[in-house]
Amino acid sequence: MGYKGKSVNTPKYPAEKPIEIDLHGMRLDEARILVRARLSGAQTGELFHFIVGRGTTRGVSVLGPAIKQLIVAFGYSWRPARLADGGEGRLVVTIR
Repeated sequence: MGYKGKSVNTPKYPAEKPIEIDLHGMRLDEARILVRARLSGAQTGELFHFIVGRGTTRGVSVLGPAIKQLIVAFGYSWRPARLADGGEGRLVVTIR
């Protein structure tokens, strides 16, 4: 009988379709509530794309920096999305 365990080549965090959460156009307090809810229930291996947009209010970006700070407060790291991930205006978070 052959070995029936996991393949040694199985990645630790398999690539999945990202969970896209569109925060663009939301008020900051609403966006924070939604991000807190999603991150507090996150499971290892989940991949999130938080869509924050590229825009600014009166020349100052508000939503993006606030959501970045919240992600870090949960102990996770983020990266800007690559063009293949949807490009600018997205924050990518992989739960590890």
